[in-house]
Amino acid sequence: MRKYFSWLTILLMSLGVLMGSASTLAVSAEAAVIEDGVYETEVEGHNGPMVIETTIEDGKLADVQVKDHSESEGISDPAIDQIPAAIVEANSINVDAVAGATVTSNAIRDAVSDAITQAGGEVSDFFQETEDSEAGETIEYSTEVVVVGSGIAGLATAIEAKDNGADVLVLEKQGLVGGSTILSGGEILAAESPIQEALGNESSWEDLANYFYEISNEVGDKEFYDYIAQNSGEGIQFLADNGVDFADDAVKLHSSHEHAWGHYPKERNGASFVNPLVESLEERGVEILMTTEAHTLIEKDGRIIGVEAIDSAGNTVVVKAEHVVLATGGYNQNEAMLKEYHPTLDVYTINGGSGNTGDGIQMAKAVGAQTLFHDAGIDLATNIPTYYGYGEEFKGLLVSEEGQRYMDESEFHFVRSSNMLDMGETITYAITTESTDLVEQSVEEGNAYKASSLEDLAQAIAENQAEGEKKFDEAAFLTTVERYNELAGKGQDDDFNKDADFLTPIEGETYYALKLTTSNSGTHGGLVVTLNGEVLDENNEAIPGLYAVGEVANGQYMIEDYPGSGTAIISFLTLARGLAQHITQ
Repeated sequence: MRKYFSWLTILLMSLGVLMGSASTLAVSAEAAVIEDGVYETEVEGHNGPMVIETTIEDGKLADVQVKDHSESEGISDPAIDQIPAAIVEANSINVDAVAGATVTSNAIRDAVSDAITQAGGEVSDFFQETEDSEAGETIEYSTEVVVVGSGIAGLATAIEAKDNGADVLVLEKQGLVGGSTILSGGEILAAESPIQEALGNESSWEDLANYFYEISNEVGDKEFYDYIAQNSGEGIQFLADNGVDFADDAVKLHSSHEHAWGHYPKERNGASFVNPLVESLEERGVEILMTTEAHTLIEKDGRIIGVEAIDSAGNTVVVKAEHVVLATGGYNQNEAMLKEYHPTLDVYTINGGSGNTGDGIQMAKAVGAQTLFHDAGIDLATNIPTYYGYGEEFKGLLVSEEGQRYMDESEFHFVRSSNMLDMGETITYAITTESTDLVEQSVEEGNAYKASSLEDLAQAIAENQAEGEKKFDEAAFLTTVERYNELAGKGQDDDFNKDADFLTPIEGETYYALKLTTSNSGTHGGLVVTLNGEVLDENNEAIPGLYAVGEVANGQYMIEDYPGSGTAIISFLTLARGLAQHITQ
């Protein structure tokens, strides 16, 4: 049977009991009238249905198992591993969700709640407070290197430092590892890799470095681009040596590009990078303190000598270290920082790791660190659920909120999105006559419009504009389509030089306008560092003992346009390894 049970409903039911009297704060599940048995429930997870089996024996929650699910590998794993065991151990559904996997955590708790109801029990009887270990104590560690964050930058730093003989400890504030890396599509750029050599790919690292520099409009730090590109091939080998199973292929970022720099695991997702690296750390005996949020750098006599954090039990965790490495990610989950440092990102959704709250930047600023920010990031205009706007050339027409054409639609998708933001556009409409199941789904969900004529399509767009959006000019739109069809008819784009192969006229029996809105998967800017990762103060002097790598410190080489999928991962990986080699010399 399919059950959809609200965690909020459970909370309200339980609060009703808890507010009755103080004596109800620890209601015994043993007192409930409940029938033993095995109960299977289907609930909605993050990606779709989850099947949960709950076993009740002697009136207690004896076993909880996730029998089937379609949750994202790596992201949901901690919740699937930890939540059932915690429920059984506490004989209570009142257990903490895994940070970063809240939807999956709540789905499991919903299923167990429904099983209790099926068995004739009261959910509130299994909502008693769990007994925590003594909170508020101070736990101290001493190590050579403490790494704050466990995305690709943190994991690579920890592995490289450990391999070079250092004692390493990793702090992760979330309940799962991987940061934004685990959410990625699983692509990484590199030149002169073993895979490319086997394919006979003659692209040089200089080609890749020059590409990065050109994308920055030649204002980025060339030293960083050269280092990243020159060591990128070794980065692929490092990942392979640590268990990443790569496909024997390399792909271009865009058909207009000359070189194939894109590498990807056989299982094309971010977990295929993260999981093997975590296993490598475990094999090396490196501990990761989960749900331990760093908040303050410890300074003595002008040197950073450690970091203070708080764990999920409320304990203060003090780590003394010779080298403190911040790999805490960017700030796209911090609304105030986005408004301050990336104000052109007006209407948007966020796809980055939920831990990207800018805490590493704030900690370092508190001890005098220098920062460098750009009003830019990994911004991409797409339609949900079709993902029009991402990928190859668009053969249709893109128009602004006001119905005007303003670019060559066959441009690289990150360039298209950058053009959109540069013009102050927060929404673009993709005009096409092509119908797919996803296009029709987008119409049903209100993210696209469908009409039998261009006039009716223009009217549908105008009538459905939200408050605050620019007024859609129906007449200008019709003139724009007429002009585009004229150019397509003669096979020459006199307005934006779009290749004739992609000049497809907007003609047909049914017309669609797919609404593209901006999503952000990362930010550009943060701490200013040397090539070795030393954090600089306002006088361009290194702050002794403090280092940073990854999105927390990418402002010297991530400038405006994002070079393409896989750029961040190879940059952070390469610089992290170099940092670790520097501090362990």
